[in-house]
Order: sequence, then C-alpha cells, then structure tokens
Amino acid sequence: MSQYQNLLLASLPLPISEAIVSASEFMHYDLREKIIEPNVPIKFIHFIESGVMSLLKVMQDGSQVESVSYTHLTLPTNREV
Repeated sequence: MSQYQNLLLASLPLPISEAIVSASEFMHYDLREKIIEPNVPIKFIHFIESGVMSLLKVMQDGSQVESVSYTHLTLPTNREV
C-alpha cells in the first residue's frame, strides 16, 4: 500500500516517487486560486493529494466553463492540457 493519495505517485516505484516528493514542495491553494494562466509557460507539476483542481475554458463572451476536473484519483489518459 502506498503512502500517497495521488494515484500517479502511488503507481510509481517507491524510489521514484520518493525522489519526486523529496524534490517537491507541498502547497495549499485557496478556493478559486489560479495556478496557471493562459499563454504563460507552465513552470510546475502539481500532484494533487486532496481536493479538486479544475481547468476552466474562457468563452468568447468572457464567461468561464469548467472543462476538466482533477482529483488525487484522476489519471489523465490523453494530453488533456
């Protein structure tokens, strides 16, 4: 049994997941806090241990639609981002 809630981290061999976690920083994000912006290079990988992160699509009229949600149980099957 893995010590990680995140399925991706839990599925890796222990030495690899431990290397990733030892080079990582645990972060807390507030509700609706943005972690990436459109047209800005992504600098960090986020391994969700609890909670939900959503990818919002900004429509032409300025409204926003949730297009993808990720939890610690989500393993992407395609290049979704």
